[in-house]
Amino acid sequence: MAKGRKGFFDRAEQRGSELDKTGIDGKPVHKSLEDGTKRRYRDAMNIWADYCTKNHKDPVKDAYDLKTLKHFTKGIVWGLDGCEGEDDLPSAKSVRQVWKDFTAQFRRQNDPIPRNTTLSVTNWIKEQIKKRGLPASKRLRRYASDNHLVHLGTQLWERDWFEYKRPGIRVSTWSETLDYGFTSARVGEYLESTARANSGRGLYHRDIIFIVFRNEHGKPEFAAQLTRDAKGMTWTPDKRPEQAIHEGSEPRPFLLNPILPKLAMCLARGAFRDYKTIDDVFNIPAPPEKEVYQLFWEPGICNCPFYEGATTEIEKANSYSTRLNDLGRRADYMKPPTIHDFRAEGLHLIDSLYSAAQRMGHGGQWNERTHRQHYQPNNPGTDGQDAYLRGKIRTIVADLFRGMTVARNPDLFHCLPAEQKAELEASPEFTSMDNELKLLKTQPPSQDRDRRRREIYRNRQKMRKKGLRHAQKTQPCERPWEARAEIRSIGGYRSRFQRIRHLMPERSRLATSMFEVGCLRSSEGRQVLQDMIALCKQEKEVTVRLGLEPDKCHCHPTELSVELAACATPKRPGPHRAFRRWPSKAGLGVALSSPPNSATPSWKHIYTCHKQYLSGTNGFAELCSLCNRWIVGLDAWEQHCQSHLVAPQTIPVQCDPLIYGGTLGAFGYCPICLGNTELSARDRMQQFSRLDYWISHVTKCTEELDRRSAVGCSIPWCDIPCENALRRRYHLQDVHCAQFNKGFKRSSQDVMAEDIDSVPSCKRGRQTLNNELTAGPIDPSIPTEKYQFIDETPETGKPANSTAVRPRAIGKLRRKQRSTKQPSSLILSVVSLPPLTNCPTYVKDDIALPMISNKVCPEVVAAPVESAPVTPVRSLSSSPTLSHSKDTEVTRDSTEEFDAVTLRILTSPKIVSSTPHSNLRTRIAQECSGEHSLLTSDQADRSGPNVPFSVQESSDLSPDVQCLDPKVLEPKVELPIYHSPHGPILVSDSDSEATTTLERCVNTSCQRPHRKAKASLPPRRRLEGWNILHQNAFSEIHKHQAELQHAAELEWVRRGYPRIGWRRLDARIRKFLPALGGILDGEISSPFLSRVKLDRERKVPRTNGNGNGEAGYYGPRGSQIMRTQIIRKFESQFPRQRRRNQALRRTGFTDFVSKVLVPELAAKLIEEDMGVDGGKAREILHESAGLGGIVHKLH
Repeated sequence: MAKGRKGFFDRAEQRGSELDKTGIDGKPVHKSLEDGTKRRYRDAMNIWADYCTKNHKDPVKDAYDLKTLKHFTKGIVWGLDGCEGEDDLPSAKSVRQVWKDFTAQFRRQNDPIPRNTTLSVTNWIKEQIKKRGLPASKRLRRYASDNHLVHLGTQLWERDWFEYKRPGIRVSTWSETLDYGFTSARVGEYLESTARANSGRGLYHRDIIFIVFRNEHGKPEFAAQLTRDAKGMTWTPDKRPEQAIHEGSEPRPFLLNPILPKLAMCLARGAFRDYKTIDDVFNIPAPPEKEVYQLFWEPGICNCPFYEGATTEIEKANSYSTRLNDLGRRADYMKPPTIHDFRAEGLHLIDSLYSAAQRMGHGGQWNERTHRQHYQPNNPGTDGQDAYLRGKIRTIVADLFRGMTVARNPDLFHCLPAEQKAELEASPEFTSMDNELKLLKTQPPSQDRDRRRREIYRNRQKMRKKGLRHAQKTQPCERPWEARAEIRSIGGYRSRFQRIRHLMPERSRLATSMFEVGCLRSSEGRQVLQDMIALCKQEKEVTVRLGLEPDKCHCHPTELSVELAACATPKRPGPHRAFRRWPSKAGLGVALSSPPNSATPSWKHIYTCHKQYLSGTNGFAELCSLCNRWIVGLDAWEQHCQSHLVAPQTIPVQCDPLIYGGTLGAFGYCPICLGNTELSARDRMQQFSRLDYWISHVTKCTEELDRRSAVGCSIPWCDIPCENALRRRYHLQDVHCAQFNKGFKRSSQDVMAEDIDSVPSCKRGRQTLNNELTAGPIDPSIPTEKYQFIDETPETGKPANSTAVRPRAIGKLRRKQRSTKQPSSLILSVVSLPPLTNCPTYVKDDIALPMISNKVCPEVVAAPVESAPVTPVRSLSSSPTLSHSKDTEVTRDSTEEFDAVTLRILTSPKIVSSTPHSNLRTRIAQECSGEHSLLTSDQADRSGPNVPFSVQESSDLSPDVQCLDPKVLEPKVELPIYHSPHGPILVSDSDSEATTTLERCVNTSCQRPHRKAKASLPPRRRLEGWNILHQNAFSEIHKHQAELQHAAELEWVRRGYPRIGWRRLDARIRKFLPALGGILDGEISSPFLSRVKLDRERKVPRTNGNGNGEAGYYGPRGSQIMRTQIIRKFESQFPRQRRRNQALRRTGFTDFVSKVLVPELAAKLIEEDMGVDGGKAREILHESAGLGGIVHKLH
């Protein structure tokens, strides 16, 4: 073929230039716009459309009429609102911007408006701006100096009381702040700005180069180079500015070391390919002169953003700007410094030290006039006085005046003072909104009512915010050495971190060490780096509360785990979450008034448990939150309280109970009782952990003090004067953080320290049945039974004159039960736990846990409404992993799936009861799960005799699921059982011939519901229509689901499956996508593809599944993530690959992804997790599918 111009278009046609002629027309081509610009243009055109609709104008024809445009722009000038400007006025620039956006978008859609017309309208806008008195610009140029940077860092690390969702956000926030301050970058150069919405542009790991070099002193030093995605360089990425940061040539405070937080983040993520620990990076020697050692990234992390948001996507600039603004307000800035303020100060300093070309490269600017017009301060920083007198030039004066553009008040109000808040709430506008809210509460529910209520709440919040801003503006700025205590203590925010720092050892150390001067490789620098890495790895800041460690829980591990599982699903107490008693390790009854969470017992549970444990042997015990230690004995507690009262500096000024990180930070105290010398020391220092009890007590004591007409603060060591009772109330609210009940409240009983957790809740709810069984002192000499059955049902607790309408089926069921005349009794023999209170450790280890024997009686079960044939069953004793026992004869099917409820009944001991509760629960379970009836009484008799059985528990087993432990596995171990209230759950080895009962429950619980069942959960209106029997049965079913979830989690731990990091899963998946592309191309073989081909040859029918593919222990949640990533990557390649890959063409892209690519990807992830080969990974994939379906469900 000819080369050069002769064959030019021939080559173009052969390369496909004529295949697609889209866009080849007579329409002009405009520049592509960012999403933020498109949004502005669209808003301007919407304003024009509204104007045309209101004034009956033609949107195109009248746009060229000068009179119409003048009228339109006048409406813009007078109708535009400001955003936190002076008197909420917009700036002149904002008005002109709306006009420019309108003309720009109109020009893209139609012929442009003549220039004479636009110029006339622009001059008209200037006249209207003067008439309204709009400010010339949005805000004056401000300059955030290094002093402001130190103030922000001091607040963040030394005094901050704010709790982030993850502790690592604190480290990344400071790293971002140092980056913007030291590199003078725009907000969108490191994070995804709103002008580049959904673009994913920002700082990635590939944009950072980490090195180690030899500094001027011959020592190794870290440095990094950041490539900024600068403005206006989308099509010239090779021109993007690059900024270098380093540790510093001389020692500085660790607070100002930009390498420190980045190094901590990288080590916490394992981002370096060759260096994983602190010792690895610190052992890197100094390279030769003018040489560097580069720290390379892990291959799978190069394309991951360095600053991640809530998901694995790059963080949004709006998120960081909000955090920086909030941090600035907590640091006593009424108008906090912004990113652009740091940029302006940096460019000014660079301009005074470097050339104009270097300054332009540092700022990422193309035009030299940009700095002079927008960044150069009005005070140029010159010293004309000393220059005229030929003295030594000074710059400190100009620097201080430039820093005053970002004003700070050290005593800034963080909340509205009590007096001003009372005046605000007594204003007519606020009172009218309260009256309207009371009126709306009496109206029937409707969307209009709810919308109006939300609007009123928003308006009230705006009024409070506006009142706070006004108070901050009019607040006098006190000098720090003259600041009054009542001003600095308003709200108690500044002292909160000092009250809770003992809960967070890492933050407590960083509050001091961040301000020390040293190098990174010193012992102090190593400790700071370790604490930062710990923060990046923690899920929450408070892990253990001193005095309430998890080992202070004395509950039996099995029973505690059942309680943990029962309270894992519901967040609010339900009718089945009553006040229960569990035996502790020492045989003491422990009342769990607030069950712990699913991971570890909550602080409330540990506090109640350990308190009653110590009180059972010593009569009294209490935790002192000031000393973080337990005091045993009433006399010892009296003396301990007296020691605090004689040293008032040990008692904080703030008296409110403080909860931080879901953990008790400090008990609440009554400020009135603290100063009442007529009371005993323990009554004066009465502790409160609940806010409502504390508020009621303080309100009652304050009212009594007001009736006595006492003057002054109630606390003797508080010297702030109070003229009258009203001033004292304001003082208690502002300084001592007291709170009072609003309006008239019913008087609540006094809350003592001994019964703080036994006071009834102020909220309405169902009372606990048979409270006498759970109240009163515990005698440690009396053996405690493992279970206490309460022979009380919803029927017996129902009033006799109830006229509730019952369903017809329930009535038939009750009549049949009455005809059988079953005895109303519950038979259960329990072997008491041995008292181990005073036993040594070596004696406890030799004592086996008791044998629990359930005496089983024949049960006569009423026939369900519907019945189904019983499938043939065989004995479990034939399993090779479960030895045969004559006392145990449990049957199950070896080939077919059982219903989870049926299996539970077959393996549970029969308990005689005359109430229809169990049968009704069975029927509700059938309706919810879509399955049909269970065994009838006759069928149960034919299935096999129900004989007693005994279970020997092992102390080495998991607390919630009694599993086989390889360390104690012997032939004499008969049956590992998890004993739940619904019956035992059998667990055997995963590779045994007999499928485990847990896995059968997993498989049946994940089956597709019955056709007649609309969903697994009934609609709310259907649930509300049920009577008490249906609702209680429904609650029992959900309790079992929570127990099954927790049992699966413990089985997960027993099998040694890893904890999945969902935040890093996308990055891990991207690492294996090239291998999946090889399978899609047909270049790499896959056993899953071979299985699909074999099934197609055998004409195996398709199975109905979830459509996401099998992902092993990653479950449906991981399967959905994998499937989404794969489709996003290869969807565009499907038409091309379909012609090459025959299997893909026959199977279809969706099935190919679900049956081949998702299992292949899951196997590779499991192979990486477990450190096994491909064959073993595929075995784990199939074995763990059941557990994954429960543990990692879709949310």
